[in-house]
Amino acid sequence: MAEARQRLLANVDVFRNVMRAAGLDTGGSFTQIVPLGKARIRISLNACHTTEDIAFLIDKLIAAVRAED
Repeated sequence: MAEARQRLLANVDVFRNVMRAAGLDTGGSFTQIVPLGKARIRISLNACHTTEDIAFLIDKLIAAVRAED
């Protein structure tokens, strides 16, 4: 169990760091609560996600944001 938790935490760190480096705000939230008047995409990573899975997700999210601009 400890190994899976370490993989999960590593996956979350990679996701947040790359998203922030791309200029996207991850909100810094650890809850599912969304303040009134705000919108948020909820993303759930797990220990089974590979680096390639996370890279694919990040690429698609960044492309979607840029398409909106």
